[in-house]
Amino acid sequence: MIDGSLRKIFRVKFAEAHWNSVETGMTGLGIPDSEYCFPPSRTGLEGASGWVEFKLTHANKVRISPEQVAWAERRVRVGGRCWMAVRQTALAGPRRTARDALFLYWGTQVRAVLQNGLVERPWGRWEGGPARWNWVEIRQGLTAKGHPWPVELRKQVSAPIDQTKE
Repeated sequence: MIDGSLRKIFRVKFAEAHWNSVETGMTGLGIPDSEYCFPPSRTGLEGASGWVEFKLTHANKVRISPEQVAWAERRVRVGGRCWMAVRQTALAGPRRTARDALFLYWGTQVRAVLQNGLVERPWGRWEGGPARWNWVEIRQGLTAKGHPWPVELRKQVSAPIDQTKE
């Protein structure tokens, strides 16, 4: 369970997508764990494909190789979708509460996560385990065109404007 079962969870939650597991070993250093392709939506939007690297950590540090950083940055630079999904789990203890959180990082953020760990501001973060994570928001990220806005900023921008205040 080196990926925190994220590969399996994402496949179940997004069963409509076509998923490929990629285990390249020494033939292609840095290539993410999974490639996905969502079908076109009913609203007429085209399908969306991309890559996800799944990680598990019990602290703030995330094990990432320099090759993974380079691959993610290169893929985004040429217009591709590339994500890193990190599941952070921790058991309750005398000085901490139990935690099961998902952090989703865009490909250009992977270098900062290597350097700073989970203190790096993610594209999106959800607490409470897979049953409580917002799978609609996660899907919006995976299928977004171009550089997706962080969840926090999208919520601010889409908030209704109170026109009664002057």
